Amino acid sequence: MPTAPAQERSNTPGLLLPRRGPVQFIFLVAPALITMALPIAYFLAVQGIGMALGWGGFVAVKALLAARGFPLVELCSLTGLAVAGAGWVAMVRPLLPAPRAQPAAIRVTKNTQPSLFALLETLSRHLRIAMPVEVWLDCTGAARTSVRQGLLGVPRGELVLSIGLPMIAALSARELAAVLAMQLGQCSGGLTARLAHIVRETDAWFFRALHHRDPWEELPVPLVRSAGTPDALVPMKKAAALFVWVCQRPFWIVMSLSRMVGWLPLLAMKTGSHQAALRLIGPDGFDLLRQKQKCLVRCMRHARKIIDDGTRHTRLPENVSLLVARLFAKEMDAAPPIVTRTKSTGNPPAARLIDQLPSNAEGAGLIRQFVDLSRQITFSYYQHELGIVIHKHRLVAEDETHYQKRHQAEALGVIRRYFGGLMHPERALCGLAITGTSTDAGDLAQEVVGCRQWEKQYEQQIRIALREWNLAWQRRRDLECAWVLTLAGYAVCRQDYGTDQSNPETYRREAKAQKLIMDHLDDPLSLCESHLEKRFAAALGMLWYSQLEILPDRLVEMRKQMPLWASVFEALAAVLPEFRELLTSFYSFQTLRSRVASASDSGAFASAMQSIVPGMMARARHISHALDGACYPFNEDGIAIPLSDYLCASLGGSAPPDPHAAPGMHAMARQMARDAAVMLTPFVDHFLELYHRSFAWLAAAAEASENYFVGPVSSDDIISSEVESLAALIKTEDEMQERVLVAH
Repeated sequence: MPTAPAQERSNTPGLLLPRRGPVQFIFLVAPALITMALPIAYFLAVQGIGMALGWGGFVAVKALLAARGFPLVELCSLTGLAVAGAGWVAMVRPLLPAPRAQPAAIRVTKNTQPSLFALLETLSRHLRIAMPVEVWLDCTGAARTSVRQGLLGVPRGELVLSIGLPMIAALSARELAAVLAMQLGQCSGGLTARLAHIVRETDAWFFRALHHRDPWEELPVPLVRSAGTPDALVPMKKAAALFVWVCQRPFWIVMSLSRMVGWLPLLAMKTGSHQAALRLIGPDGFDLLRQKQKCLVRCMRHARKIIDDGTRHTRLPENVSLLVARLFAKEMDAAPPIVTRTKSTGNPPAARLIDQLPSNAEGAGLIRQFVDLSRQITFSYYQHELGIVIHKHRLVAEDETHYQKRHQAEALGVIRRYFGGLMHPERALCGLAITGTSTDAGDLAQEVVGCRQWEKQYEQQIRIALREWNLAWQRRRDLECAWVLTLAGYAVCRQDYGTDQSNPETYRREAKAQKLIMDHLDDPLSLCESHLEKRFAAALGMLWYSQLEILPDRLVEMRKQMPLWASVFEALAAVLPEFRELLTSFYSFQTLRSRVASASDSGAFASAMQSIVPGMMARARHISHALDGACYPFNEDGIAIPLSDYLCASLGGSAPPDPHAAPGMHAMARQMARDAAVMLTPFVDHFLELYHRSFAWLAAAAEASENYFVGPVSSDDIISSEVESLAALIKTEDEMQERVLVAH
């Protein structure tokens, strides 16, 4: 029986145990003793200073009572002692730190998450440590262990494990097992682990004691004061805060010494724990895991920027974990491949411990109801950690959040700069006006000047109409999402949408009403955009009809590429109104997919999918067929390809699922959702990216042409335009808030 020894070795505890011996133990004894002695020494020193100040005060008061005449010396002595006493209070303050802050997290148990706890039990048994007494899921991008009750809990050694759901969404199941093995491996080793806990928890206590301050300890930010009303207390507050900061520097020195003493032993413990991950997934898998962890850190920062920007637009992603997973997938696709270090094809020594996890299994598969849990933690994260008043914001799907943040892109910045914010990036500027037939540069320059004057005169009205149209489209998307969710059986609060009832018919009716508002606003907007198109076409005409000899090198190069970009822009602009309708349905589709697990067998979910997916696919195919004959001329090999193939090559050839071939309605709905996501997601991404890129290129060429032939817009006009735009924006937002309050 050749498999018996291997099976026996796999069941023997200790397969993942890091190599630690007496040297490691001795190496940790001295840092642990020093880190424990440092706060005690600081406490004794502060106590000695307090006793000395008390005795000095007693002597000074006694001398003041015995003094004859005016006691100037005694009063100065008492004043100095009072200042020293205030400094002593500031030195004592770090010894009374704020309690440990509890992050937004959900505690899970073996009954609620059996797969996760089965993996933890296997890892703990082979690391020869006790199972963590508490397991928490939070909204961070890492996993970490701590001791229950901090330093007071070190003798018992009860572990608390915290796992970030964004990390689970990004990693595979085997990589997640390796991360957990690394974290638990730092806690193995018996007494050696206890010493490491002392060093680590002492460092955490020092950091919390010094940096988690009360407001009166912070250096005050300079106040913004109106002219003629100076605040005389600001210099005094700054001086007091600086005095407290100086008095707490001894504690900072003690903390720095403690961290320097414990840095090398903790680094050795952490490095040793990497052996557990290497034995699980091998060197190549470990290198890929390290690359993914670095990428995950960048994605968490990017997601935080999206959340900060969403607070200004009152639209937040309802699921941070899925948002991070989307960003992570895109960044990993663009990352360079990992160079393999090993040539052998054998499995790592402890790989059999995770044989039950398929190589392509996702980490989220270990968590029951992952989507619902991550959404709950997202809401708690917004409220308790970021302090966001969540009921004042609209929570949208992570894909819509991704698209809502497109204004950060450089392409949209060019469009916004050239048109002065008077052009919506998802509206078409093509074929709205009858341009002149003259090709003379002077006539075209006069056309540009006349359009500039018209824009300056009617700028405020255009901005208000554009803002109302954008808000109507935004509200229509929200109501479409509510319609789809209620159709799928989800409870939706009617107060969030300002409706009198919460049912699919009401949301559908309100969405149609918002579409009617968009249609009414479309006529005046098209009239305004016709003037923008005249200026746009005249500026490009000056560049196109001019002699190459009078143009600078940059404009010559732009002129050569103009036909290519113009052909792409015209083809996409012709189908843009229908694409906006697809985009509205696509947001609802993504919202519904983010609410349910892939294995959902809900009949309402199947009904909702059958209500929206066939229409979306038919609209996407109609857009693809309308682009027949248009080419994408910027292929890498220099050969133009059909534009529909660039957007999504599989869109036109895919057939809808056959209901007779499917084993059931639920399976057919799930297959329909997967096919739609695979085909529509790249189609929408590529369409938006290419349209914005072509529009921005032509806008940059028009701007360069205007600056060369006519001259730039004066800075006074730009400043006046920005001020008027801000005033109109504030007024419109106030009106919309009043309208929503009345609706509620």
